[in-house]
Amino acid sequence: MPQHPMAIIAKSNLNGYDLKVFFILASRLDFENLLVVNQTELAKKVGITRHHFNRSVKRLIAMDILLEGPRIGINRSYRLNPNLDWKGSAKNHKIALRENFKNRIKAAGIQGVYENSKPLEMDISNQIDLEDYLR
Repeated sequence: MPQHPMAIIAKSNLNGYDLKVFFILASRLDFENLLVVNQTELAKKVGITRHHFNRSVKRLIAMDILLEGPRIGINRSYRLNPNLDWKGSAKNHKIALRENFKNRIKAAGIQGVYENSKPLEMDISNQIDLEDYLR
């Protein structure tokens, strides 16, 4: 995990339960940042109640550390924000970063984003270098 996200997490207002949940989830990170979670099982592993585990997951989602995914059977799934860390191919990381960036633009209600005097298309096939927008 890069140092920059760890500094963000260290400076955040996460409590002890939140940090326990974050670290147990990070230890179970699967390819492409997928996390399939049985909250009861993981809560027992870290020694907290399922209620505290669920509350901590909600805090991590609110802080944009975790992204919600679909249910898989009875388990919930999440993705670790690709801006924090990535487990997978570099090509798919770049795609995930771009998709996350576009989703955040849409969620913020920002319209009229342009690149080279042309409207930015909000589909994943648009080959835009994310780093140019972050400068």
